[in-house]
Amino acid sequence: MKSMLDSPPLRLVLLAGASLLSGCGELLFGDVDIPEICTRMKPYAFQASNLPVEGTFSPTLSLEVDVKSLLPEDMDMVSADVRFRRATFRAVGGDLGFLDAVKLGMDNATVSGGPVVLTEWSRTEAGASTELNLPGNDAVNLFPYTQDGMLKVAVGFTARMPDKDTEVEPVLCLGLKGRIRYGDKVEESL
Repeated sequence: MKSMLDSPPLRLVLLAGASLLSGCGELLFGDVDIPEICTRMKPYAFQASNLPVEGTFSPTLSLEVDVKSLLPEDMDMVSADVRFRRATFRAVGGDLGFLDAVKLGMDNATVSGGPVVLTEWSRTEAGASTELNLPGNDAVNLFPYTQDGMLKVAVGFTARMPDKDTEVEPVLCLGLKGRIRYGDKVEESL
């Protein structure tokens, strides 16, 4: 005959209760692992009428990802881990045939080690497409590059005069890991 103490859910409740009574409220926590979460950025316009007729141009734009809004509310921001998974550039009303190179990077004066290249691409053959998918560099924890919960990514393009006006919509995908602590909330509710 089985005792009620042999029930796994009851044992978990008793263990949690004992830890709270002994002052070990930090026993209750959860690990968050989001392999990929993507954020769509505002499209960047390349207008044929406003660009030089000959040669290449190299605009750089800064994309800001609100990392804090992507994390669960109770995430312990000290131990968060943010990895760059991939980037996608989509043409809205046109194609990407005018692009010769794209480079995404991070640079923050407060982080040691200098600039980090997240991904880069160079055209190897002629042709037009409406989407460019770039693999990420997820070897670097980008959390130290966040300031006030914002991740600032510099995107540099090398391009030629487009045939017609085109908007390029960047989509950046990140992986997130961290810990949510439940101990304090449970203690407060007792």
